[in-house]
Amino acid sequence: MNPLVFKILKPSASFRGVEYNGRKVEKGQAVLLHRSGFGPVGIIGRSPTWQRLQGHLATHSSSNRRIRHPQFHAILSCRNHSHSPDQLKSIGLSLMDRLGYGGNPMLLYTHHDTRHNHIHIVTSRVGRDGRKVPDRFEAIRSQRILMELLGRDAGDHFKQAVEKALSYR
Repeated sequence: MNPLVFKILKPSASFRGVEYNGRKVEKGQAVLLHRSGFGPVGIIGRSPTWQRLQGHLATHSSSNRRIRHPQFHAILSCRNHSHSPDQLKSIGLSLMDRLGYGGNPMLLYTHHDTRHNHIHIVTSRVGRDGRKVPDRFEAIRSQRILMELLGRDAGDHFKQAVEKALSYR
């Protein structure tokens, strides 16, 4: 079984993922773990509000009006506490870079209101150049990349799953 799960949520026309996570931060149930590509958003020495972060992502995405659902929102989670939030952050950033989102404004939040450590990743499907980040077979590619990052062979993983299924009587 894979020790990490990467799930891409439905794309959205607005950046509701930022609001969801921002409200969790306000309640003390989450922490903004990483922010990149936002430039001088906010006041020096203070964290910007989720509304300003959401607005920045919307402005960034407006460079390509053809993309109707610019929000990319995904969750990277582990069983219990097998990976720390910082380890999840490192894996998540590598995964996003290899999926083609590396140069985009990106937010990573960690939640501590569940039994399992997990992070939420929110970014734009519009690249810095105004083009859509290629998303063809994105879910399949993300699983392959995750297996590579974890140093696991997908073929071996498949064989183990088949052997386990065939062992049931």
